[in-house]
Amino acid sequence: MENFRPPPVFSPGGIHAKSDFWEHTLHSGAWVMDIIKNGYKVPFHSEPLVDELDNNASVRENMPLAQDLVKELLQQGVLKVVSSKPHCVSPLGLVTRIIDGEEKHRLIFDGSRLVNQHVDPPTVKLAFLQKALLKLKPNE
Repeated sequence: MENFRPPPVFSPGGIHAKSDFWEHTLHSGAWVMDIIKNGYKVPFHSEPLVDELDNNASVRENMPLAQDLVKELLQQGVLKVVSSKPHCVSPLGLVTRIIDGEEKHRLIFDGSRLVNQHVDPPTVKLAFLQKALLKLKPNE
């Protein structure tokens, strides 16, 4: 595992296959290992209201692009189609960046109005990130 290289593209569930690296090479703690093995559980302290908000203007003004991005995420297994409307439907936003002279687009989940006020985020230390960086070799 010393020569571990992250995959060049996101693959859902891929982090689970590397749990030995996280546990034995990075010596990740119990909280991190639980997330890697079981997925992240949002720490709600109260239930969000039943509501549905419109997508942000960045999505509404670029709907064909946003729809293509959603299709890609569905194909990758990042998103899934559900049979009934979720309890709360937060808006999506679209972020555009120029990387190496090329426009790159990604969707963002905007939990700021419906979800965030019902969550107590855990405190995270960067100690594990620092350990991970020490394991990297040049150009990795």
